[in-house]
Amino acid sequence: AGMIEELSESDERVTEEYLEEIIDFFRRALEYPLNINQAEIKDLDKFFFLSDFQKGAIIGYRQEYGEFVSLNELFNIPGITKREAELLTPFICVSGGSRAYRLRLSSILKEARLQVLSRVKYIPERQFGFTPVSRDDYRKNPDCRYAGPPGYLYGQLKYELGDILKISITSEKDPGEKGPDYLSASISLHTAGIVEKLVAGSYSARFGQGLVLWNSFPGAFDTNPSSLCKKESALVPYNSTGENDSFSGAAVNLRFKRTDLSLMVSHRGYDARITGEGFTSLLTTGLHNTSTAISRRKNLFATVAGYNVSFKGSGFTVSQTSVIYSYDRPYAGRDSLKIARLGKPGAWGGNAGLSWYKVFPKNRVFGEIAIDNGASAAFIAGVVSSHGSATESCILLSRISSGYLAPYS
Repeated sequence: AGMIEELSESDERVTEEYLEEIIDFFRRALEYPLNINQAEIKDLDKFFFLSDFQKGAIIGYRQEYGEFVSLNELFNIPGITKREAELLTPFICVSGGSRAYRLRLSSILKEARLQVLSRVKYIPERQFGFTPVSRDDYRKNPDCRYAGPPGYLYGQLKYELGDILKISITSEKDPGEKGPDYLSASISLHTAGIVEKLVAGSYSARFGQGLVLWNSFPGAFDTNPSSLCKKESALVPYNSTGENDSFSGAAVNLRFKRTDLSLMVSHRGYDARITGEGFTSLLTTGLHNTSTAISRRKNLFATVAGYNVSFKGSGFTVSQTSVIYSYDRPYAGRDSLKIARLGKPGAWGGNAGLSWYKVFPKNRVFGEIAIDNGASAAFIAGVVSSHGSATESCILLSRISSGYLAPYS
């Protein structure tokens, strides 16, 4: 709880929606602790408060001294401070760990976990927008008063059978809205076969270094230099309340030995300002508490399709990501770049990128190069280096063309 509070105060990217996802991450990590004696670097990547050097130090300690007998050994590892050791201890174990579940009727009925979360927020003081107005004033300006009562309502129902089956339904009402106007649902199935994961409903997709396809949760909030290297999480169900952040549709991840193939498709509505010629801008607040805001709710539909193929070798990963998208109305705003690309009915946009990640004994090299359908390019590359027992540095280079258009990056 202390670290979550610290993150929310120190990093402007940690919005309320992101905090929900962070809390859900830690909740699952507590319920299904990681066996530190079986963990690899990729398993430790999910603990974003650890630097690359610290992850390597944990694996190196185990290789040199054998399996951990007690979690107190974390305090003896060079480069692991008391703070990191105390943060990590609740989420790991030295034996057992996450149990293996089987997708069968008895497990679905008896071994699954059902959880209901709710949150209510109400400010007693009468705020602007909730004060009484005359009928004439309201007739002249319907936006002078909010459409619904004050108070924030949040509810979520979660059903989980380990990591195999996850189902969630999330609802939210913002202050001033007539009722819960946000509803999302997702279901994911994880198997050990070629079809590694299936996701339907609301989901997130995060690949490479984020130049092509990366929506929602940044994935690293620490100030360690290694946090500049993004850790992709591919396809995951979306459980937060950011109304314009998720994809809606279906996605699948296929695994063939060292090669992974992820396919995704999404079709959903977005809040937008609409004129007779088309849409002029997208809205991101998620608030629908006035007549005007209600009229703009999900009035622009976007279709998105994409894929990622990645090859993982010994200490390196190379992946290629592509995405295409189209809106059901042409763009009619003032941005000349968008007019040229999306200003005609049926127009489409797209991006393609190549990313890499390579691990050396004391260095980790990463990067991505991408291009859009207008031939504008973007580039990012960096190297994280370890110096001694507790020092690391990162050099990051980036060049993004002013004409590079990537709405889902």
